[in-house]
Amino acid sequence: MLHATSGDPHYLKLARRLQKTLVRSSTTRCGYAQIANVETGAQTDLMESFFLAETLKYLYLTFTPGGQHMV
Repeated sequence: MLHATSGDPHYLKLARRLQKTLVRSSTTRCGYAQIANVETGAQTDLMESFFLAETLKYLYLTFTPGGQHMV
């Protein structure tokens, strides 16, 4: 998917929106928290390992020049 969507403004806009939402809703004083309830925005003291290993990695690579070659 990374190669297929590379540079497409629509997907870059969606990725930027995801990044802003993660920062706004998941950021804590010590890192990121899992969202327990999407309606209230309540957070839990838990974070699955795939969040860092996959979500943030691919989000980072989306905005890194030549990032698709780093996977």
